[in-house]
Amino acid sequence: YYLREGASINLGGKASNLTTLNSYTHIGVKVPRWAGLETTTFFSFVHKSRELHLAYNSFRECFLSWDGSDDTIEAFERDIFPKARNIRELILSSGISDSLLSAIKEAYDLISQYERLAVSVRSSATTEDLPNGSFAGLNDSFLFQRTYGDVINSVRSCWAGIFNERAIDYYLRKRINFDEVAMGVIIQEMVPARFSGTAFSTDVVTGYPALHITVHGGVQGVVDGEITGDSYIFNPKDLKLIKKSKGKKGAMYVAKSDGSGVEK
Repeated sequence: YYLREGASINLGGKASNLTTLNSYTHIGVKVPRWAGLETTTFFSFVHKSRELHLAYNSFRECFLSWDGSDDTIEAFERDIFPKARNIRELILSSGISDSLLSAIKEAYDLISQYERLAVSVRSSATTEDLPNGSFAGLNDSFLFQRTYGDVINSVRSCWAGIFNERAIDYYLRKRINFDEVAMGVIIQEMVPARFSGTAFSTDVVTGYPALHITVHGGVQGVVDGEITGDSYIFNPKDLKLIKKSKGKKGAMYVAKSDGSGVEK
């Protein structure tokens, strides 16, 4: 599952959870095939290029200089967002080493069965599912990627997502130490789903222990809050339905009929 061999494996939140799920396949848990880029791969990529290395250090020093006051967040963001935009542009335009490209190609060919199947390229940040914040929908993932070239571009975009403005605002408001932020990437077989949604072991509104499921037709939009799906809350002990509410859906995302990605 890992594209780089090594003793220290840090895959980020989503990939670590996939690793846990894989340990239950012997009792019937089905996990679509996947491979993961470690967070160390991100740092190797960033620091290999002098220009990218300098931009990263400039952003980091600026971020760590914030005084921690809620009153100064908006003013501070006006200073740091241009640095973030610069490093995003550099990540998207910088080359990836031949050895890593080869490893990604090998994994992609196995998962996609040589481009017969679409894959998803998913962010797997170290800051996901923290005690004080979930990061749900803040980092970028890319569905129905159908070519190796699109997969490589999506990997770069996942790395660049660390520096998107939504994520930076969240780091600041949740008092997340930027030195603890890193990005793994997952390449995973795409499930041709008719519905998608979220499931939590707690009522996300009240915090009361319950199974809270939100579902909507289509493959995207619920997690990032763009679409409000139908919501179901169950008693976790006997799975009896406690509450049901109908969402204002408005639109649905489906796989593009031609090329990679999704469309409304």
